[in-house]
Amino acid sequence: MIIFFRFFLILLGIQTLQANENICIKSNIYSVSTAISIDQPQPGTFQYYYQYIQKGDPSTPTIVVIPGGPGGKSIDDQPENPYFDWIQMLYGFPQKYNAILTDPRSIGCNQVNKNLPIDSFSSQNVANDIVAIILKLNLKNYIIYGHSYGTVVATLLGQLSSAGIIPKPRAIILSGTLGNYFKNHKEEVMPA
Repeated sequence: MIIFFRFFLILLGIQTLQANENICIKSNIYSVSTAISIDQPQPGTFQYYYQYIQKGDPSTPTIVVIPGGPGGKSIDDQPENPYFDWIQMLYGFPQKYNAILTDPRSIGCNQVNKNLPIDSFSSQNVANDIVAIILKLNLKNYIIYGHSYGTVVATLLGQLSSAGIIPKPRAIILSGTLGNYFKNHKEEVMPA
């Protein structure tokens, strides 16, 4: 029974990896080079993957989706369809808005980055991955949408926009917010 269970877990892991590979080769999956750790620039950079769903022209607002978790993902695994976008329906976005969907480090399309140093998995570094996308695409007309743990990252992005690191978003939407007593693996208290 134990041997069957181990075989089943290995088979499930292979199928999940193959499913992620199929998702991550879609035509609207892009990457940006970002720092492994903003506190220690010496370790270098890595490729961070995101999905850019363009529904309108560049003047149309872009929603930047930061999923919950840690461990949640938002990159769309549905077939590309110009008439229906389940992610935008799920989050209640207008169909004509552009969307940037993100997966955190070591999750979904960023599973290839699972061997990063453990101390690089901080909320500040996750926010910096999103900053790299905003700067690469030169976003000015955008909305940050954070869900659950994503609200922590969205709050950090709000602080970075106030400091002038990135352009100010049109809005920051916090869904299923976490309080300021949530702690990550480094025992750091997250902002309210």
